[in-house]
Amino acid sequence: MEYNFSLFWGLAIQKYEALLVSDNSLLDRVLAGVPGATLTPAQQLGLNVFTGKGNCIKCHSGAELTSASVSNVGGIITAAETVRNTTGIPSSTMHFKGFFNIGVRPDGEDAGRVTTAGVSAANQNNTFKVPGLRTAEWTGPYFHNGDSATLDQVVEFYDRGGNFDNPGVDVNIAFAGLGLTAAEDDALVEFLLTLSDDRVRFERGPFDHPQLCVPNGSPGNQSQLNGINPVTGTGRDTMVELPAVGAAGTTLRLQTFAELLKGQKTGKAHTMDQPCTITF
Repeated sequence: MEYNFSLFWGLAIQKYEALLVSDNSLLDRVLAGVPGATLTPAQQLGLNVFTGKGNCIKCHSGAELTSASVSNVGGIITAAETVRNTTGIPSSTMHFKGFFNIGVRPDGEDAGRVTTAGVSAANQNNTFKVPGLRTAEWTGPYFHNGDSATLDQVVEFYDRGGNFDNPGVDVNIAFAGLGLTAAEDDALVEFLLTLSDDRVRFERGPFDHPQLCVPNGSPGNQSQLNGINPVTGTGRDTMVELPAVGAAGTTLRLQTFAELLKGQKTGKAHTMDQPCTITF
């Protein structure tokens, strides 16, 4: 058992993580035909935009809502993927399936996925893994660099056609934007909220957890750090505590990133202001 500890440990982690699938959202219940589970007109409109005019499903596909999942990839490289270039004329290239350039930053600023033999480095600039959308309500800020703080800002990003045009931007990111109406923008956000699972919202099993202490930056400001590590000379992290939660969960819902920015802490779990009580 000692010689094979790493094997048993890996299997135990795999078994545990296999439980952490937030598949009891409103949309899951609607698709499963659960009695009483229905979408509001706004949520239904958002679903229609997601699968149609918004092109969202082109990248956020399958039950996992990402083309970067094991069941969707089916191979490392996909040939002749269509991308657009700055002239608006589609061109053919090769890139990794499930990784796309959506124009968050200018061409070449972010390396994106590491180059692999047989795939041009130019075709991988600014290509990043498509995230799943389940529980997206709590995963802000969004995009690889935290470009957007809220889901509303994410929708606005796609609606305007991204931030920066470049030769590798995917064809599904429209030059002139998506042309969504204000009602369709709002409805798409309403639909994304149907992907939230209440077990996650209230930290019920299997999404409960032990006491956790996490780093929350170094005290100070943009000009000076107040807590310097005497050994390394770098900033010393402030540790905040996420109290232990049992399988029954809590009565307070998880706080979103936007609420955290706005200081909306009343009635929210884990407001990041409780000092860590674990001694390191």
